[in-house]
Amino acid sequence: MTSAEPKENSRDGFNLDTVQWPPLPSLIRYFDDFHEQYRSINDLKSSDYWHVRIDGQDEYIDFSWAVAGTNNALKHWVVDGLLTGRRCNAMKTYVGELRSWCLGTDTNIFDQLVKINPDQLPRFWASKVLPTLLGKSDSTAIKSFLRFLCRRRFAEWHPSYAQIISALPTPHRDLYKRIRSGECFIPVLDQRVFANRLDSASQLLRNKPNTNKLSINVIRDYCILSLCFQYGLRPGQIARISASDIRVFETGALHVAFPLTKQRKVSSKIVRRIKREWCDLFVAYRKHAPPTPAKFFGLTPREVTEIVRTMTRALCGNVYAPGDFRHTASQRLVDSGASAVSVAEFLGHSTLNAGSVYYDTSANQAELINRALSISPIYSTVHQVALTRTLSRQVLERTSEEKIISGMPHGIPITGIGKCSVGQPNCKFNPIFSCYNCRHFIAIDEQQIHRNALNDLRQVARSFYDADRLRNASPAFLQLQETLDAIQRTLNELSSVKARE
Repeated sequence: MTSAEPKENSRDGFNLDTVQWPPLPSLIRYFDDFHEQYRSINDLKSSDYWHVRIDGQDEYIDFSWAVAGTNNALKHWVVDGLLTGRRCNAMKTYVGELRSWCLGTDTNIFDQLVKINPDQLPRFWASKVLPTLLGKSDSTAIKSFLRFLCRRRFAEWHPSYAQIISALPTPHRDLYKRIRSGECFIPVLDQRVFANRLDSASQLLRNKPNTNKLSINVIRDYCILSLCFQYGLRPGQIARISASDIRVFETGALHVAFPLTKQRKVSSKIVRRIKREWCDLFVAYRKHAPPTPAKFFGLTPREVTEIVRTMTRALCGNVYAPGDFRHTASQRLVDSGASAVSVAEFLGHSTLNAGSVYYDTSANQAELINRALSISPIYSTVHQVALTRTLSRQVLERTSEEKIISGMPHGIPITGIGKCSVGQPNCKFNPIFSCYNCRHFIAIDEQQIHRNALNDLRQVARSFYDADRLRNASPAFLQLQETLDAIQRTLNELSSVKARE
């Protein structure tokens, strides 16, 4: 028996009975969002390779890997997705992910999955399907196909099971792993290299606009690099910029409009202003570049990515992709103190959640927040207390008298050791003997004051001991001992704070 025979046998049950389904249409139309026009797919039934245009390139949706019945069901699934507003790129990705999963595991699992009683789906998914999944992408494709079977009411599937399908677990994957680790961020030295080269190229065009020092392709590459560096645009956004999206004003300002990508709904374009020093790059390219039928740069997203990778390698010796520039620009914005709303608007996100990971990894964020709050004396005091549980003399002097702790235990005047957050008139304990052990006590950050209080109270303790050696365990003496220990702890904490500073 050859090695190919078991594979053929495993595919015998990999079939869906779609005889009762209506025939496929003669053609299907989809919207090509790159060239902004509708296209058609012909020969849906006879062809197992559907030719489509995605991001300006020829692609094919491959159905040849599935047997007849399943092959037909997959075609109906893609047609249903395109008719209900799914993008052609998404459906092609779904079919590819489903193909990789089916051919990478036992195909009988897929056969059992689609023909199982839906009530048994959660248990079957957890025991048979979940261990074979590689990530969220293949599980999303499988769920999409199962929901399609629900809409078609295949076998025992029914639309009411769609919610159960959506709730099925998927393998855990940290989508922001590279951001948390920091490996996607471009070092400051390399960022400086890119900024300096953009400045130099723009300065050269500004001083000698009619020279041939820079070829038109080099100017184009610098324009692409500036869009990545300044605004972290995706390759698809850069490739979709049209000539009409570039607007030059009499003042010398230049605005670029580009669409939001990776959004479920078609959205309008957003406008960004190019850094004034780099506008000459766009003006020169707009003036001398050959006309393109559709787009300003005449490139596909894949070509944009390759240009960025090649250019960064040539400039600094390290290879960076547009995604690295996007993460770096976002982190740079967060480190400068931008709000979550500003970051979401900068990234073109529809929610605030996706950009929150940049705040978690920002080393400057806590310092910026504290500095901003310290504009107000009230918040400055709150920050100092929260950090060290101490107060400075300046803050203590601005505190109301009823909250400043003072007293004369055993005739020894002790004052200015700190403040009570609730106020002495509301305290039923002896101020000096109890404050150091009280959670409402906030000590002044001057060690000498606490040393003086410690020395004074030690004299009182000595008088207790000298008066009667046999009664040194009296409640008053024990309370005094606890106070002395608390003062010593306060001094130790102040010493460690000073050492950290």
